[in-house]
Amino acid sequence: RCFSTVTRWLYHFGVVWKTKDCFRCECQPRAMICCSLVFRPTNYDRENCIALFHRKSCSMRVVWKSDPQEPCNVFAGVG
Repeated sequence: RCFSTVTRWLYHFGVVWKTKDCFRCECQPRAMICCSLVFRPTNYDRENCIALFHRKSCSMRVVWKSDPQEPCNVFAGVG
């Protein structure tokens, strides 16, 4: 079994869960493996735009600093 220090729960092998911090975790016989579910933008206009994290949807949105209602172009990301 696996113990998660984040959720403070004990999981059986093969169980998969999503954490409140947007990670997908899986309990395997030799390890607990967690990977981020969030696509992180890496190539956008950082001078004029800002990336906003939305925890409920596990997503990021890149918007203009001058008008947060308007999305910015994102050319690359990780995740």
